[in-house]
Amino acid sequence: GRRATGDGRRRLATGRAARASAGATPPFAMALVPEPCSSHEQEALLALLLRRPAVARAVGLAMVGRQEQGRGVLVEDLREVLGDGASPPDEGALAAAAAASSPEGEEGGDAAAAGSAAASSPSGKRAASGEPSGSSPAKLRKLTLSALQRLPATCICIIASGLHGCGKSTLCNVLQEVMGGVWLNNDEMEARRREAGSGGGSSQMRKSFNVEFRALLTKTLAKANKAGRDKEAYLIFVDRCNTTKSMRGDLLNELKNRQWRKRGGKALLVDFTHASDTFGYGADGQLSKRLSEQHVALCAWRVEERGRAHQTLQPTPKLRGNLQSLAKAADAPSPEEGAQFDSRVSVDVSLPPPELAAQVLDHLRGAGWLPNLKGAEEMRPKLEVAWQAYQRAEAKWRQGAALDDGPAPHVEFLAQCREAHDREQAQERAELASARIRARELEKAAAASGAAARAAVAASAGAAAGNGAAVGAGGGSAAATAISVWKIDLPEVAGVVTQRGILPTTFVPMEHTHCVLLRVNADGTAIPDEAGDSGAPMLSAERVAAMRDALEALEGEEIEVRMTEIVIEESVACAIVELPPIVPCAFKVPHVTLGTKMGVSPGVAARLLEEVRGGRTGGVTCIKLPKPRPLSGRLVFESPGRPPRNEGTGAVA
Repeated sequence: GRRATGDGRRRLATGRAARASAGATPPFAMALVPEPCSSHEQEALLALLLRRPAVARAVGLAMVGRQEQGRGVLVEDLREVLGDGASPPDEGALAAAAAASSPEGEEGGDAAAAGSAAASSPSGKRAASGEPSGSSPAKLRKLTLSALQRLPATCICIIASGLHGCGKSTLCNVLQEVMGGVWLNNDEMEARRREAGSGGGSSQMRKSFNVEFRALLTKTLAKANKAGRDKEAYLIFVDRCNTTKSMRGDLLNELKNRQWRKRGGKALLVDFTHASDTFGYGADGQLSKRLSEQHVALCAWRVEERGRAHQTLQPTPKLRGNLQSLAKAADAPSPEEGAQFDSRVSVDVSLPPPELAAQVLDHLRGAGWLPNLKGAEEMRPKLEVAWQAYQRAEAKWRQGAALDDGPAPHVEFLAQCREAHDREQAQERAELASARIRARELEKAAAASGAAARAAVAASAGAAAGNGAAVGAGGGSAAATAISVWKIDLPEVAGVVTQRGILPTTFVPMEHTHCVLLRVNADGTAIPDEAGDSGAPMLSAERVAAMRDALEALEGEEIEVRMTEIVIEESVACAIVELPPIVPCAFKVPHVTLGTKMGVSPGVAARLLEEVRGGRTGGVTCIKLPKPRPLSGRLVFESPGRPPRNEGTGAVA
């Protein structure tokens, strides 16, 4: 109840400082000293710290029982010690600052006196005079940094670095489900920009990401300061490639500008590697670990297996090349850059996501940033549940994307072909059997009436000659209008070739695709092809009559052909097809013309295929399909004398 005199207060402070020098240092201050230090190194380290006015004040506050207030002052000043590199103040400045910063009253006077006495201890005098204290300043600074890094964190920023498909998003998702926090996903941001129709390219996207990251840092620090140090640290997961020094530099600059470290934040770099990665020289000329071909292949395979279950990255023929370019341009963190992160952990990209998450949890627990964090073994059931939930969500996403967007054009084309084949397979067997019987009967009838057919052909030729002369006098062309055609219409092929990028840009796709079987004039003689070029043998009248009878019997029937090869020349593109045995064809190589250059007749394809079968290789590209592709079409007959049975098949190209 009695106030102590000035001499009494000084004696009290001196006694407390002596006890501090003898080993009675406040517990929270001793917690900053690493365990491997000797007692002499501990004494030298504490003496070095006491040269800071704020540290001396914090020790004084702790000696008078105000440890919580001293803890905050000490932690803030320790961060400045590691950041500014300024020279420590002298003894006079130390005493003045300690006296000026101490609160008024008996406890404040005791704190100031205790801090001054601690600074005047033998170890403090040795440090102030520059005498060696058992350890070099560099070693003491290293010990201080090691101790500071083990302090609990107010905020933790986990930055993932790796190629597309390495598992960054999966790892961030699993950790967020187990630990909480905010997940900053670059792919989601890019998807939102595309939906909104925002332009600007990759540079604008990178700028927008940095703005979002800056806002998230500010918001997280504000929450942490409001909650205090008793609450568990706030977590931020940064999900972006970050394989280059410039991308990581953007993030480090934002952390530095927000004073992340000084305000209790930690930064962890999670680097995805592969066992086959080896050392090599990068684009900057520095020797570092480079991403191997096996690493790239694994990431490409994962993207292809994932399919359409992704906001922006879809499987394409250029996927492997893009990943290889990204791996070649990747920069491994240099020692200077690595020092800007509080810690770094490398995980194997080939491990399953729960195992990767367990490694990150073990690293966080070992760093001491999250004192209440459970071990990886205790958290493993939660990690497995989070991973299974992610897999189910990805499977539903893949199914929904397939239903919303529909299959790709070539996939839809193949699906339609298979569906038509399966639907008509049973019916075709019966039709083929009956068609073979009809064809044999027609061949026998044609052989028996060969003489009569030759007489009829001769009479028709005479009549056609007279009609041709009459039409010629009028300036018409009766021969062109008297052509009869048997063909198989294949509209499925037309739907594909009319799409952009299927044929060369200089080609005009055929609007109506079909396989011509036989062309005859009014006199009954066969026409080789549309252009009158060679490509079909000269058929006898008996053979033409027999083919006409067989085709008339099959008119209107659904015929299945098989596309086996695609042939492209500078003026024409066509596809070779195989016909059923019961379908006759006047051409040596049955085919479908896909497209031609402007002004080129489709009939050029017949002559081209005959030359290719004869051994021509120059100027021709032949693409054999790995598996014959089935196509279904209707056999139709077109003649000026009568319309075809199936209307809507289109005019002859």
